[in-house]
Amino acid sequence: MEKENNIEKISREDEAYKVQLALSSQDFFDYCRPGSVNNWTHPELPEVQAGLVTIINKIKPKRVLDMGSGLSTYSFKKYCTQSEVVSIDDSLAWISKLFGFMEKDQVSTDNIFWYFNGNILNSSYLDREFILNITSSPEIIRTPGINYLGNQVEMYSTIVREPEIFWTFTDTRQLSENPNMKNVSFILDSHSTSRIISLRHKEKYLNIDERKFKEFDSLGKFDFVHYDFGGMVTRESNLKKAIDMLDRTIDSYIYIDDLHKSDIFYQNLKYIDIVEKTIEELGGKEIKTNDILKDSTGGFGRIYMFKKETDKWTLVF
Repeated sequence: MEKENNIEKISREDEAYKVQLALSSQDFFDYCRPGSVNNWTHPELPEVQAGLVTIINKIKPKRVLDMGSGLSTYSFKKYCTQSEVVSIDDSLAWISKLFGFMEKDQVSTDNIFWYFNGNILNSSYLDREFILNITSSPEIIRTPGINYLGNQVEMYSTIVREPEIFWTFTDTRQLSENPNMKNVSFILDSHSTSRIISLRHKEKYLNIDERKFKEFDSLGKFDFVHYDFGGMVTRESNLKKAIDMLDRTIDSYIYIDDLHKSDIFYQNLKYIDIVEKTIEELGGKEIKTNDILKDSTGGFGRIYMFKKETDKWTLVF
């Protein structure tokens, strides 16, 4: 209950929030300016970044999972140093852009994972040069002109391509002392299938040992999850998985972003409807946050608390 009260008491008038807002505003500008990582419409705005950092530093979770790496990963790793921060993303291109941004500011890139086909790969297994090359020399293309103040203006855009993914099938019987063996089991076992990640950039290729991929659950449990993962359809489908990553042996929290969005899913439900229904079904409850998780454009997310499984919410009639 103490941590819950600590969250509810935080306001925009708190000195800690004001200081963090100034830092987050500068980070946001650096992250979103032309030629950097993203444009201003994608990451959470400074008000929300500052609110999340302030909350995490107030409740001091041991482990934070950032599902959807980006400016939030940078913020948590830079300012929430008392917590172990683990980040995952399903885009190697975005991981590449984030790596370059974080390294310039000497922020740790440890524990950033690539999410692929339901499994994860620690980015430490990926050659650093390979990762940075994904976005270091993007292709420039000419795009259709736009009308600006009555004039047709020609624009140029950069293209960032995801690495191509290949499967290889290798006959390994040549490694045997007797490749002509008639044993059926031997022949069948000698057809090796492996996954190759290939980046067609300056003729550089990277092979990844498939055994380096781990199950998502191997990350363990967390007492704080930041959920802003992929597109809206991806987000809806992985919501329960995100909640399942919470450590239910202690009080744990999940922040779910973009609850203002109006995308319609099944049964004419919006994202916020699905989230609220799922949270209730799984035993969570919303924690009030005095609008510190609402940005200047009207976008907002919410924090939900899940009490440790031995405790029950007390109903008052």
